[in-house]
Amino acid sequence: MRRSSSGVVVESLESRQLLAAIFSTNSVRRLYTEPIGGDASGSRVVRYKNVTSKSVTIPAGGVVVGGGQASEFKIISNFTLPRGLKPGASIKFSIVFDPPTGETAGIKTGLLTVLTTTGASKSVRLRGIATTGIGGSNEPSLQRILDLYQMPIKVGDSDSSTNQLNEPPLTPNDELAIQRLKKAGAGVVEAYPIAAYVQVVDPAIQFGWYKSGQSGTETELFHLDSTDAQSVNPNAIGSITFDPGTSTFGLYETFPGLGHMTFSEDSLNTWESSSADRHKVRFYPLKNKDGTTTASAYVMAFEDVTAPGVDYQDGIFLIFNVTPA
Repeated sequence: MRRSSSGVVVESLESRQLLAAIFSTNSVRRLYTEPIGGDASGSRVVRYKNVTSKSVTIPAGGVVVGGGQASEFKIISNFTLPRGLKPGASIKFSIVFDPPTGETAGIKTGLLTVLTTTGASKSVRLRGIATTGIGGSNEPSLQRILDLYQMPIKVGDSDSSTNQLNEPPLTPNDELAIQRLKKAGAGVVEAYPIAAYVQVVDPAIQFGWYKSGQSGTETELFHLDSTDAQSVNPNAIGSITFDPGTSTFGLYETFPGLGHMTFSEDSLNTWESSSADRHKVRFYPLKNKDGTTTASAYVMAFEDVTAPGVDYQDGIFLIFNVTPA
């Protein structure tokens, strides 16, 4: 997962727990989404750094992409092997995801492994969603996106191969009854995007917070460019932190392609004519890969269109240091 403020990339929670080894990496995984048979995705960079006090050598054949769908992940950067790395030196690999014509939609996996002449190695997971196209029913489901991130969260979807979510969701369903929030502790609140599937316009999404129950008090934090309108791991342009003080607050998202705001409080979503359909933001506990829950942290899933036919993956965000109000 990537967090960014004004274009600065920050390591994910998982990346902070790097194993003590010859190499450190700037990420434990790289995530992608791309239509089947189209152009390759944008590249993601994986950096391997020698964290020892001695020089190491990557031999010929020492950089390997393996795993389930290895051929769909391609290294496009130029490098020569064997390659020596002095203490503190790094080597970077630019990797794209390119599901070929005839592939089935769904999650595809690979594994980038770098070895040394001593036999030591370190791997980075490569995971991509192959889609049937852009927009509408071509988009991945909320469940599939969370599965890509390896978050063991259940959203109550009877068929994760389609974009639409059951309404109301089925069981098991981990959704929490949250509409308003407050700070959980000292410091700032942090929020950032992990996926977006909306119209390809610029900006594609504008995200911010507001005082509970008070439309017209919105404060924008960041936006997504059109290049991230259909993406996982999008780049937040702006600030990913804010301090609401002791006030209760809600979150909102604006979709310029549709011309309205979507609020975490159902009562403010008056652009939906039926009050029964105004529940447009779903909250889930943030679960780690091993099933443990991160305290004071949630996944937020936004819906931007009128019912029926909702999918709740128009904007997906993580938020930290909050508690339900």
